[in-house]
Amino acid sequence: IPEDRVEEIEGGKIEDGDTAEGGVTAWAKCSLGTTPPVDWLMNMPQGVSYVDGAFWFWRRVGDKHGPATFDFNELPLALIASAGITSANIEFVPGEIEVDTIKAPVNFGFRFVGELTTLIAVSGKSIFELAGEYDTEGQQQGAVVVWENLTFTCREEHAADRWGGAIRMEGGAMQVVNCTFTDCFADDYGGAIFAFGLERDSSITGCRFERCFADGMYGYGGAIYASSKVVGHAEVDARVRLTVSSSTFANNAAVNGGAICTMRDANVDDLINEQPIELVISQTGFLENAAEYDGG
Repeated sequence: IPEDRVEEIEGGKIEDGDTAEGGVTAWAKCSLGTTPPVDWLMNMPQGVSYVDGAFWFWRRVGDKHGPATFDFNELPLALIASAGITSANIEFVPGEIEVDTIKAPVNFGFRFVGELTTLIAVSGKSIFELAGEYDTEGQQQGAVVVWENLTFTCREEHAADRWGGAIRMEGGAMQVVNCTFTDCFADDYGGAIFAFGLERDSSITGCRFERCFADGMYGYGGAIYASSKVVGHAEVDARVRLTVSSSTFANNAAVNGGAICTMRDANVDDLINEQPIELVISQTGFLENAAEYDGG
């Protein structure tokens, strides 16, 4: 935020890369290229400010205050889309950011970008949770959501309850580029990434997965669990493709699929309308991954 436009919030200051004792600190910025409605700006949700044409997301600092959290469904996405804007960059500030959870709809094309940014799970939830749609009619499901140049890690005592220690995505499509996942944990599905019911071809490129685990009762996919799905009455092409390229999987473990799992657990009732996915792997290394049963 420019020095001449520092915004006062609850007695603290938002400054890019700076904090104020007992105040707040910015953790991400979003420029949409359009001005939200005035009535919405006057009643913005907690944790977001609008300064010089950009949304700034902030969290309180100090021992008594929690980690970064935000639900992007709280932005006026339907109105923004009506202006012809269906995608947006979310730029994280450099440094380590403790995260409760960041939620977003799967049918808006968010691109989450870091610059020497490490996101740390500290609440027993996935760092990112993407599901559902923002409230608009006629919007195509299955936008492509991008994560780029980010590092993800979880503290072991804060492993995700069941799905995706770093990313939990239901529907849509994903592109993960030049990201690192280290010490990410989930009880049952996808220690780092749980991509359930992908609707379009997706990709993971130039990433590293190390010491990620799914070691609960089911434990599928130490680093990644992925599938496609049926939408409504029409079956999505069962050959939806996930391409993993120029990446490394090292020292990951699960009950089944130490590094990657694309199989369905038929004993779990809540994994419904799930279809196989085509997995394509190229120029990718696997080192000392392990599984208790199938697919080390």
